[in-house]
Amino acid sequence: MLNCNEIAVSSQKKEVFERLMSGAGRPVFVFGRNKYAERISHAVNVRAFIDDFTDQKTFLGKPVIRMAELPDKCLVVSCVVDTLPVTAWDRLRAAGVQDVIDYFTLTRLAPEVFGTFEFCDRNRADILEHQALYQQVYDRLADETSKQHFAKVVAFRLNLDLEQMRGFSLAIDRQYFEAFLPLVPNGVFVDGGGL
Repeated sequence: MLNCNEIAVSSQKKEVFERLMSGAGRPVFVFGRNKYAERISHAVNVRAFIDDFTDQKTFLGKPVIRMAELPDKCLVVSCVVDTLPVTAWDRLRAAGVQDVIDYFTLTRLAPEVFGTFEFCDRNRADILEHQALYQQVYDRLADETSKQHFAKVVAFRLNLDLEQMRGFSLAIDRQYFEAFLPLVPNGVFVDGGGL
């Protein structure tokens, strides 16, 4: 059965959010340099941006540092949203950062401040409005792996809860040809896209 219920934001993330928005306490760093990082810089006082893969020294007038340069006690907002948000979160935790919040959570707790994501702007409303149709898709899937993946993607798009994306990996080279997808010899495969 597909679960289309709202998942509450964890109390730990709410506490980090309150510290971030109060402006008191630990210095704020932003992981990533993109339009979401820019939105953060308009809402809170950012000390620096973290990017291990650039030679640029500044972004939006603030320093760009490596993750290894983070101070012991800081608050980090992860603005890695497009391809590897779970990996980014895990890297921050492995680096010893205790106060981390992801941009998805910020948009959920304060959409009027941080905006929304274009790629899933209407997903929540669509899922809630058409729960029976989402259930029909789920019911028509042939195997448990497909059902589990579909349920996790729906839960993520409904709640913007990054934990729902655990277990997925970026695999561009095999994005259509996973082990659970049996292909027949001389079969035809069509990528019909989607909006």
